[in-house]
Amino acid sequence: MDGKAGDPSLAEAVTALATAATTTTTAADTINATVNALNAAATTMTAASGTLNAAADTLNAASRAGNAEALTRLAEIDDLLARAAPAPAIDPPPPAAQLPGYTRSTEASSARVTAIAASNADRRRPNRST
Repeated sequence: MDGKAGDPSLAEAVTALATAATTTTTAADTINATVNALNAAATTMTAASGTLNAAADTLNAASRAGNAEALTRLAEIDDLLARAAPAPAIDPPPPAAQLPGYTRSTEASSARVTAIAASNADRRRPNRST
């Protein structure tokens, strides 16, 4: 390439530069379109965030109102309980020795049954059905 007009290599270089410029312009247009789409999405998300925040504020207000109502009801229940008559005392059951049919031999029989059960627990046979 000698740089003279009409030189084919010079024309090829100019064509290559023009193609590169077109490719670069197309890439820039694509990037700009992507940035515009991202900006639009960000605007939509910001609007949605505002809507969600307003909904959250509404729910919080309803929750506070519900809590106030619950506290009012609890105060009413406490007041009713304070004014209610105390429950009658329940007498404890009598000792075993005062129960009808109880004798010292009953106590001894119970002790023997407990001892036999403990002894049998130590001598349990393995399950032979398997």
